Amino acid sequence: MLSRCLRMLRCCLTPPTSPIPPCEERQNSDTFEALLELKQAFSGADGMTSDSEQVGILLKKFYALPEPCRKAQEARFVSLILENINWKEAFPFVERIDGITDISEGASFKQYFLEHNIPEILCILKKGLDAESLAVVDHFMFKALRLPEYPAEVAGKRFFAFSALLRKMFQSPTEKKSEERYEAELPTYRQNFHYAEFNAYFEPSVFLFHHGLRSRSKAVLDYIRHKDFIDGGAWIGDSALVLGKYYEPKKIHSFEISPATCKRYDDVMRANGVESSCYVIVNEGLGERKGKGLFVDNSGEGTSLLARREGEEREITVCSIDAYVAAQRLHVGFIKLDLEGFGLAALKGARETIISQLPVLSLSLYHTPEEFFETKPYLESLTDAYTLHVERHHIDYTNCWDTVLMAIPKTLL
Repeated sequence: MLSRCLRMLRCCLTPPTSPIPPCEERQNSDTFEALLELKQAFSGADGMTSDSEQVGILLKKFYALPEPCRKAQEARFVSLILENINWKEAFPFVERIDGITDISEGASFKQYFLEHNIPEILCILKKGLDAESLAVVDHFMFKALRLPEYPAEVAGKRFFAFSALLRKMFQSPTEKKSEERYEAELPTYRQNFHYAEFNAYFEPSVFLFHHGLRSRSKAVLDYIRHKDFIDGGAWIGDSALVLGKYYEPKKIHSFEISPATCKRYDDVMRANGVESSCYVIVNEGLGERKGKGLFVDNSGEGTSLLARREGEEREITVCSIDAYVAAQRLHVGFIKLDLEGFGLAALKGARETIISQLPVLSLSLYHTPEEFFETKPYLESLTDAYTLHVERHHIDYTNCWDTVLMAIPKTLL
């Protein structure tokens, strides 16, 4: 039994030979077969990933059980291992051990890769991108095919026992530089911002990258200065705090669906001495049109209108950016959307604002396959007035978080 698990560990730790070649160099059938091979190597029969880490997690939990419980669960455990760990079946087992009740599963990129014509879709995504953006897209695909798609309860690099190997396999030179810069700047964040409100963690996409604005030219910053900002997915106000401090918006209009998180947002603004005239927190969702949405309020960063989590659903009003901008008569200079998978719908609801006002855009791409592959083509269908860049605004090499599409008006270049 144990020897079989060790063989699985060795197989799963075999390093990949190279990133995915450019799509124009591969035939559709070859690409599909390569994806299928990867899926079979890294996934259970249902498409949920299983790898050495997940095997190790289950082994550790099993051998930590009291002997009577371990004997009672042995047949179940052996079955899971022999099935290459089907996580949909494994989670009830893990739940009984750890008392996990909040189980969520994100959209499966691997399953999407197998169900769609990825070479064609990838070529559309890559069309017109600069070399740095192409490298980010390729690295995203490389990770998405090989890294485990953990449910939220087992996400995070604290579960990666083979950190040296994973770092060598998955960390890009750009991510390494960002990590070093973040560590060097962390004391400054702690000094400049009210620390306790951020749970001892400063989100790199916010504090290091400023949602992509930090690396922009003076012309871009002058373009957005003294205009209204739309902060889609406000959480506790870290984005509003950073954006308002550095780029002098007329007002930051933040949208957050959790009432409890809206309260924390106000607390953060007051704790950091931000005048109430500088911001407004709107307890509504953003979507393609006015309506109602359902979500499970966990008061955390992952609260989403996709309502993937288990728990009591709450109803929330959903509005479009276009309707809000028209009602408030805003002159919008910057829109940031990080809506846990609902960003594409919100972008469609900003159609008129984008066409008429050409704000700088920072759009998250990483939550769902649809968001990743369809955001850029949709924006290109609206206007050809933007230069588009795909960027990584994070430092953690064990995931694809904070992969972002930046849209800059061409007149500013």
